[in-house]
Amino acid sequence: MEMIKEIYKVVRFLMRVLDRPRKYSTRKDSDVLVLLCATKSHPSDKLTCTIAAAGPWAPSNPIEKVLNESLSLLERISYLPASASTCRSVDTEELSLFVKSSGPVHFVVAFEMAMDNKCWQQEKFYTEAFLRRISLVRAQMKIFFKFKDNGETNQHVFGDGVKSKMLVNNQSIIMDSTSYQLCPFSEGGLLPCDQIHAVVGAKVPLQLPFHMVLTGLGGETSIITMAALGPCMEQYPNWPIRLTTIQILVYSPSSMPRLESNMATPMSFLQSLAGRLAWEDLGLSGVTCADLQQAEGEAPGSRGPLCWDMVFNVKEREEDQGTESKWNQTVKQTLTLYLLLQHTDPFHSQFSDLIVNEEMFEKHLDQVLWHNSERVTASLQSLLEKTLKPHQKKCSNQRKMQAALPVVLSSLTSVVNSSSSAEFRTTCLDKMKPRIGTGPKPSFQRPEGEDEAQVLTEGETDHQDRIVSSAAKRQKTAPSADEDWLQAVHNFSDWDFFQ
Repeated sequence: MEMIKEIYKVVRFLMRVLDRPRKYSTRKDSDVLVLLCATKSHPSDKLTCTIAAAGPWAPSNPIEKVLNESLSLLERISYLPASASTCRSVDTEELSLFVKSSGPVHFVVAFEMAMDNKCWQQEKFYTEAFLRRISLVRAQMKIFFKFKDNGETNQHVFGDGVKSKMLVNNQSIIMDSTSYQLCPFSEGGLLPCDQIHAVVGAKVPLQLPFHMVLTGLGGETSIITMAALGPCMEQYPNWPIRLTTIQILVYSPSSMPRLESNMATPMSFLQSLAGRLAWEDLGLSGVTCADLQQAEGEAPGSRGPLCWDMVFNVKEREEDQGTESKWNQTVKQTLTLYLLLQHTDPFHSQFSDLIVNEEMFEKHLDQVLWHNSERVTASLQSLLEKTLKPHQKKCSNQRKMQAALPVVLSSLTSVVNSSSSAEFRTTCLDKMKPRIGTGPKPSFQRPEGEDEAQVLTEGETDHQDRIVSSAAKRQKTAPSADEDWLQAVHNFSDWDFFQ
């Protein structure tokens, strides 16, 4: 995965550039284009990457001039692509479209590398996941990702959807909930929440290991944690839910995702959290590390759309087992933990020093976390308690409700069934009509004391027939209101109090 490493380097440089104060404008947003072009040529196929940044605040200069200035800037800090060949020409057609949508280009570089079709697809996946993760915490910046192969162009625009704003350490973070795909829940007429409701933890100072200090890395280092449950179910407090997955995303001081050297192996400290955190105190059991090792020939998409740094699977609690078979639309939620790293060093404030120090810090991050394991673990435990306490209460209430449903259903059926007033039954039907046509359906229970000789089977169809039969015996007919009532009972879980 050589191309993604070069892309990572250039984008890191670009993020640092965009974070600096500008003489042209105080705006801190800028659109970024990442263009991958796969071409077949002799003696080997090649993949060309163009990275550009544009904004309405930038001066309008010829593309050739911007290209030469950008390459010179990278050369001055020894940050030119090492394993790829730089290009002195770019795709002017795509850049013209980029300029029309985002403004004048103020940075552009291009480089190419020989590789086959299989490698193209892997590079495409990892580049898309990498850019998606940047957009997740920098949604104020639009990122255009294009992949051209055999004349066909695929495009994704990150940062162009629904945004959520968070205040973290007195700084505003704009999160792209669309990029995160946080809202997969859509059942019938129920609308999903389109926001990320993150809980922010305390800022935790980190101490650097002594051997890192000896290499020249100094300054202040800290970590801020955030957590968010998705999809958000606050609008539907009584809808059955279950936490199935816990995912961790790590970000460097420049809001860059952590890049694994082999794109597969998680940090050992993150793996140890499966045994270090008191999951039972959080109402969770059987939390285990998911296997993120990518087998040979396995599709890279198996690691998820964001290439998680760590994933834990949550085993279903014993008291909840069997619930999903009755409530076949239980929503499976995911808890995402964000580890936001920060590093400042007033004695090394040169632009090149910032990048070098961040790379060193990122390289030894696992050692830094182990060196501060107690305080980082305590911070995560506190954050999880704050985040999952409402979730625990909701699950407890749902278990009580689910246990009471057969009694409620039997009582309601008995009350309406025993009434000889068609008007009463019609009024009940109107009040309790479901909002949606589908939903979790509880099994019908035979009312207590009913003659077993009248029952052919225990199925809900027979029980519905008995209700109609009883009403028909009283009125000599089976009014349509009774049939509608049966449908309402059948959709019992969809009544208004479930919303």
